[in-house]
Amino acid sequence: MSPRRALTYRHPRASERLAQVAIPALRSLEALNLRRAWWRLSTMVLAHAYLLGMTEAMPSLDDFRTFMAPVLEGAGAQTVDIELDSAGSLDLPPGEPGWLTLSLSVAGTQVASVVAPEPGAQWDWPALTARVV
Repeated sequence: MSPRRALTYRHPRASERLAQVAIPALRSLEALNLRRAWWRLSTMVLAHAYLLGMTEAMPSLDDFRTFMAPVLEGAGAQTVDIELDSAGSLDLPPGEPGWLTLSLSVAGTQVASVVAPEPGAQWDWPALTARVV
């Protein structure tokens, strides 16, 4: 969890007020047709709303980390090998694969392993690239 998102756990009431202030800003961005800014802010607001809900079910950050540990460690995930120095498309397991771990290699040597976005979620390639780096 990023330090910014962890603040939601540490200060849920302040985060809730911030999300409420963001709603009029989203309306303004939409009216001005500033799609990219609207998308970024709306994604942040939705993430904070989700985390606020999580704080009700798991009040402490330690509870959340314990709950997420198997996922973050890739427990039960299928591995997809990706050769970064070869052309081709990303071949994912057929059907609903569930959690995936991406094993990245160059010249046959693994350089990184990262848990892919959760099943059914939109892949955010810049964020995934940042996690790999």
